[in-house]
Amino acid sequence: MNIDTYTKQTKMVTALLVVTLFSVCIASTDAMANTRNIPAHKYELRFSWNGFPVIDNFLSDPSFETNVGSDPNVGLDKMYRSRFLGKYTTAIISSELLINFNKKFSLGVSLGCNSFWDVYYDPIYNNSYKKTSLIFNIMAIAYGNWYQNEIIRVYSGAGLGFHLGFNLYSNIVFFPTLELIPVGLTVGKRLYGLIELSSGISWAGGRIGIGYKF
Repeated sequence: MNIDTYTKQTKMVTALLVVTLFSVCIASTDAMANTRNIPAHKYELRFSWNGFPVIDNFLSDPSFETNVGSDPNVGLDKMYRSRFLGKYTTAIISSELLINFNKKFSLGVSLGCNSFWDVYYDPIYNNSYKKTSLIFNIMAIAYGNWYQNEIIRVYSGAGLGFHLGFNLYSNIVFFPTLELIPVGLTVGKRLYGLIELSSGISWAGGRIGIGYKF
């Protein structure tokens, strides 16, 4: 990745981080001051399928081994175009455990996994073979609720952590990750569905899933 491209992306991510963290802080300030603002359920467990896997851009680059970036010419629209049979991804599937400190502020930890593979065809030997990558991401996530009743909750959040795994060329990859959630929505009482608009180093677009309060 050239310096100009990396600098522009860094500025965009930094700006989004500041806006999201500001939203989380504003949403949780009043609740932190109110000791009687106790949630009905202390913990939550979530399972989700996360949006377009930006991380695949790194996993498909043979030169990428550490946090040095990837080929800027490989756009997301070209990600799964193969010279041979095709590229595929599971996208990031994650689980998350939350602790609700009050009705406005929560902290959690997320564990995700993503597999990305490319199928090649060898015309000389008339056979095909597959290259596979696998990567895990672990993040600490903070949420601030804007609105909440027994069924509906609207919130913002931000997550920070790291990736660890190997790419298509068997290179070990380890680098930090950041996800920003400008707005999210859950619908349900104890068992609920969730949908978020989010973007970052791991995925872009958002995520959908289910959760359970206990």
